[in-house]
Amino acid sequence: MKWFLFGIIVFNTQLSLAQTRRDSIRQTVKQYSLGINVEELRNKEISAFADSINQYTGGSLPNFLFDECLDWNASYWPNMHSATSVRWMVLEKVNNKAALKLILNSGIPQLKLRCRYIADTVYPYLAVPGIKKSFFQLIRKRYRQL
Repeated sequence: MKWFLFGIIVFNTQLSLAQTRRDSIRQTVKQYSLGINVEELRNKEISAFADSINQYTGGSLPNFLFDECLDWNASYWPNMHSATSVRWMVLEKVNNKAALKLILNSGIPQLKLRCRYIADTVYPYLAVPGIKKSFFQLIRKRYRQL
């Protein structure tokens, strides 16, 4: 009985100290941001990839050229529901024909690998353009355009 009385007293005390309807609150919402524009960051990374090809004069190739499934990296897409060819976006910014010729003549077999990731079962509505082409084929296509 003592515990029951103690519980009622504590419960009533809590209710009496609670905020009433007459109390007013002013709610302020602060927007916190890191100041990062995602689209600008994406364009900088793609431009950095393109610049590494534009400045290529020989030696070891940039590492991203060996990632045949770079197109499936959704962080480079404009949005999650429109798959684009990231490799082709990079190559469109390349304008150094001599560098492309050096890459084509390098004879590295990893450039001719195609992405083996099959997304038909997981993402049947997404179709990445140019996913069935190797980096070598895309570089050759860009070389012919220039």
